[in-house]
Amino acid sequence: MLKVLISFLFLMSKVVLATDSISVLNPTTFEIYAVTGASYLLNSEKPTNQSRSESEGPVVYIPTKNTGVASYDQYFYPYKSSTSNTLMDTTTDNSNSNAIKFPFVLTIGSTAKSVYVATKVSSTFYISAKSSSTYSDITDTTFYFQVSPVKFCQTFTNSGTGSSNPCSDSSTYTSNLVSYFFISQSNYALGDSIDLSTETDGVYYSLKFTNKIHSSLTPTITSSKKGDGRIILNFSANETMSNFSKVKIFSHNASSGTNLPLGDAANAGSILTNESTQAQSGEMTVNALTNNTTYHLSLFFVDKYNMTSVLSQSVTQTPLKIEELLEKNACFLLTSGFGEDHYVIDYFRNFRDSKLRKFYLGQKFIDWYYEFGPKMALKIYSSDFLRAVVRIFAYSLYFIFNYFLPIFFGVIFSGLVFRKIKLKKIKFKIQ
Repeated sequence: MLKVLISFLFLMSKVVLATDSISVLNPTTFEIYAVTGASYLLNSEKPTNQSRSESEGPVVYIPTKNTGVASYDQYFYPYKSSTSNTLMDTTTDNSNSNAIKFPFVLTIGSTAKSVYVATKVSSTFYISAKSSSTYSDITDTTFYFQVSPVKFCQTFTNSGTGSSNPCSDSSTYTSNLVSYFFISQSNYALGDSIDLSTETDGVYYSLKFTNKIHSSLTPTITSSKKGDGRIILNFSANETMSNFSKVKIFSHNASSGTNLPLGDAANAGSILTNESTQAQSGEMTVNALTNNTTYHLSLFFVDKYNMTSVLSQSVTQTPLKIEELLEKNACFLLTSGFGEDHYVIDYFRNFRDSKLRKFYLGQKFIDWYYEFGPKMALKIYSSDFLRAVVRIFAYSLYFIFNYFLPIFFGVIFSGLVFRKIKLKKIKFKIQ
């Protein structure tokens, strides 16, 4: 009984002595969710320090509806996994089914206080939303403040400053809003201005809203090649994606040539775990594939708001085990070094067939290579070091054959021609 009483008194002393505060929950592993028909994770950037200034707060990317585009939800990445994951609405005020779930830790003493959020309009902050209840006698308590996106957008019209609403469901927009979350015993109304010198120690958030749909952005797979447990795709696009985040892969159940939105029901298949954050054109390797299984792959772009492009056309490839690649290519050492179809292998295979086979010594070298190559190929493939050596050697020979030798013989030929012309001039002068 005495232990219980001591524990209770210790807890009460913490509540009484603690300074009222609001802080970001788990700033080092910061996560924030949207609540629509379901709950999904929003993309965000972690806060620095405790978000006590505008530049330190978390950055949250908030995707919203664009009723000017047909089937707008189909361009939203989480919608593919569940049609309950819909874009947020900037016209409907519902904190239960259309809200952002802001995570905080609260400490409040015996004086009851409300949680508020104010949004910056010009240089002044105006009240956007207020918690439905007041809180007191809590210490380091996790608190989720669910606020509808419309609350932030309507602050501009509620402020009485003549500012227009920066969010629109019917036309494309991108708006960057700064909001300030704080606790206070004052009874503020929506649209009231606050004095930051009085309401101190709040938490700042940078809220980035957009409803930009990338319906005209079309990626194209320009080439593909198979490897051992992987497929390599080269790709480009007809335009640049703003706020680009990553490239993802969609595996169709059957070949598809149409450029549909990701969430279109006609896209039967699944999103693979592979992704790339490289530039919006280049090469991407799709790993962890099953050899001798045929894949129909498309790729698509995703921005920071989780808005997507349409899918590229699909390409069909079947990854092969290294042994099968070796047998198919018959360029044992080079194939073991690259582990996939490659233009350097194609070059030397053509060199073998068009040049070496025409000479006695060349044919003898090919016969020796076919006897020696298979024995070493698997040993090379199992060693990262030996594979790197083979690739360096192959690239070096490729460079010499394609660039150095033509330049070298070109210089010699030019020198001989120049020398011949010079001799003729000297002979002419003597005559």
